[in-house]
Amino acid sequence: MKCLCLTLLILGACNIAPHSKSNPDLNWLAQQALQFDENADLQTVKELRFSSTPTAAHIRSLKDLPNLSSLQIWDEGCFQAPDYPIGHMDDATLQVIAELEQLESLAIAGWNVFYTDAGLRNIINMPNLTHLKVSMAPNLSDEGMKILAQMPKLTHLDITYTNITDTGLRFLLEAPKLENVDYGWT
Repeated sequence: MKCLCLTLLILGACNIAPHSKSNPDLNWLAQQALQFDENADLQTVKELRFSSTPTAAHIRSLKDLPNLSSLQIWDEGCFQAPDYPIGHMDDATLQVIAELEQLESLAIAGWNVFYTDAGLRNIINMPNLTHLKVSMAPNLSDEGMKILAQMPKLTHLDITYTNITDTGLRFLLEAPKLENVDYGWT
């Protein structure tokens, strides 16, 4: 089975993509896909990359992509398209992302992120998550690392460009399967 990786640059309407035949709730995704094969089936999408945070409703609709294992949201807060509503990367958004139980890899970074240590509690029980990137998050602290250390399957963590100190790194020593931590520029 051929799986697709879609990079979504939320810059405006793209009229080159098909509608989702199997789930009309995913039409927003097909409409925003760039360089998308018009005969492709969204059900085969394995990885999504966004240049701005989708709305909560849009994120929630991603549950209907059974092969989606990787989600990357790089939110710089500078893309505003009149025909595409932009969400906010905050604690409430992390709660919605946590509903995507099929994810194995999650990257949420950028200069426009507002989630906190408390918001991390929303994602620690994601059953398949092994890779997590929460870089460029100025509201994360050492207490957030204590929370992330509870993730049962986490093997790779990126906390670059955060305010995490050696104390937070020591909390991560308690993570049961953590093998790699990228913590540069903290």
